[in-house]
Amino acid sequence: MASLVANLVDNAVRHNTPGGRIEVTTATTGAGGLVRVWNTGPVVPAGEVERLLQPFQRAGRDRVADSHGLGLAIVRAIARAHGAALNVTARPEGGLDIEVAFGCGTGGPNSR
Repeated sequence: MASLVANLVDNAVRHNTPGGRIEVTTATTGAGGLVRVWNTGPVVPAGEVERLLQPFQRAGRDRVADSHGLGLAIVRAIARAHGAALNVTARPEGGLDIEVAFGCGTGGPNSR
């Protein structure tokens, strides 16, 4: 679980805009727990979100030179291993909004 949160936060930091914002929240639900991380990074076309969840995929070669494109793929694998729902949404103003819901027993749209 620590690897999931570490990858989410690392991704949010690496792919943020200078002076941007990152928010990390947790909550408990009737079914389990919820972790949400969002940032104010560059605009990601909504159609690119699924691709970014695949290993070795990055949004742009010029974004982060030291990124290997594994962060979100690792998050997806950990979420799947725990039966958590993973929802990744491109924010219209830039950045991603990523929510992982544990204990729900079903995968979210990006959990496949």
